[in-house]
Amino acid sequence: MSAGELGYSRDNQPGKLQIAFGISVGLNNIPTMLTIQKGNVQDKKHMQMLIRLCSSVLPEGSLLVFDCGGNTQDNKRRIRDLKFHYLTLKAKKKGPYRNEITIYHARKESQVSFVSGNRVYSCVKYRDGEEVRYIFFCDDLACDQLTKKARKLEKDLEKGKVLTKKVERGKDLGQYIAPEGWIIARGHLQKIIGDIPNPYVTGLEGFFVLESTIDGDPENILNAYKNRDRAEKFIRDLKEGAEPGRSGTGPNTR
Repeated sequence: MSAGELGYSRDNQPGKLQIAFGISVGLNNIPTMLTIQKGNVQDKKHMQMLIRLCSSVLPEGSLLVFDCGGNTQDNKRRIRDLKFHYLTLKAKKKGPYRNEITIYHARKESQVSFVSGNRVYSCVKYRDGEEVRYIFFCDDLACDQLTKKARKLEKDLEKGKVLTKKVERGKDLGQYIAPEGWIIARGHLQKIIGDIPNPYVTGLEGFFVLESTIDGDPENILNAYKNRDRAEKFIRDLKEGAEPGRSGTGPNTR
């Protein structure tokens, strides 16, 4: 049975059948595990298979480093049941992240700062049960993210100018077929006072949160997470030769 399925394409080729690779790479850049799943398998489910294989390949106490795609409470519990440690990124959802940012500002006296990759990071860490949360902020990262969102707003405003002219002339904005006929889209311009606020700015810019069972130095924790791209680089090398439609990555291991 073919593993090729239509799914989310990281290569922006949604019409092609895809397969999902899961790979574990150690600090020595040598792959330790490789799994292949159908192209429509979600990362969190694929991660479950990798975790099961870890028990056959890795010694107890190993650290699994993976991104937020595999970060679920169930996956983290499975990792701990196998007596491994984990380091992962907390998914950037507004509500939970705003709570973390509140903690970050409330504990300014415990902030530590350091330079990594020519960027200055500050971090507050705290323990929640057996898990340690590392709340990072980088001003350069915030500027980069705000710049990208400003460009996105500019593109939307340019599109809006074209639509505004159609609205002012009473022209249709679009037509959509329906079982009972055609839906004709017409617009109405609601003006506001002042500048248009950027709807893409959330207040989370520059912040990210790492979760781990390791209570370590924030700089070392961040560097360990950054090094997870060994697996991604290995997949890119594979794609240059095999050209699979989609690749997914599993944990980096220590």
